[in-house]
Amino acid sequence: MKINYIILSLALAFSLSVNANAAPKSNNSGKIDWDAEYNKAYDLETTKKYKAANEIYSKGCDDNHSLSCLGIANALSLGNGVPKSDAQSFTKYMKSCNLGNAIGCYSVGVFYDEGRGVKLSSEQGRNYWKKACDLGDGLGCFDYIYEEDEAGNPKNPKAMMPYLQKSCDYEYARACTILGVFYLNTQGVEKDEKKASEYFETGCILEDADSCELNGLLYVGGRGVEKDLSKASNYFQRGCDLGSDASCNDFAEYKKD
Repeated sequence: MKINYIILSLALAFSLSVNANAAPKSNNSGKIDWDAEYNKAYDLETTKKYKAANEIYSKGCDDNHSLSCLGIANALSLGNGVPKSDAQSFTKYMKSCNLGNAIGCYSVGVFYDEGRGVKLSSEQGRNYWKKACDLGDGLGCFDYIYEEDEAGNPKNPKAMMPYLQKSCDYEYARACTILGVFYLNTQGVEKDEKKASEYFETGCILEDADSCELNGLLYVGGRGVEKDLSKASNYFQRGCDLGSDASCNDFAEYKKD
């Protein structure tokens, strides 16, 4: 079962800084500015005026505005101002996906993967994650390709590389971290500690605590980068701030130097 992106990622859908590829602004007749109406609905939703927000979302979705379809799909998924219904929520996410919205496609994949309101099908789930990936969604790329065996080791790292690279390029932090690990552990690629550090740098900027921790360790050992305990300490502090106990411990040790 994958991360419940339905709830977590809607914060992305409901922001004004949504990736243009992942969430196209409008797909409608142009008679109504549904982007502006959507923003009004979002403001209403954030103040828990769900009924008024849902009325706008529903009308926008009827007029083929993909973000509005996400809005009403999320309301139906959570039961915010409307009776909770996985089946109806699935239908709205599917419409959003068909209108070219990556988050809608990813959400459809989650519903298939979990059997929510639709017959369970991991294969269909992956198909929709690939579609989300093709539309520019980093988590879609990641969940489409990343698999582990029973021991927790990645399956066929070499085959994963192209989609993990796309995932990282689309700013999904975990993919950047795993790419860095692959370059450290020669999983599917030739060992390259400098490149590993570059991926960890990106992952840390994108707020993956493990990337911060691992890059700090590279600076401690001077592996792929020039040894620099001050920089290491900064990475450990960042990792600690992001919730890594290991980084907190390392920061406590190296901040003295």
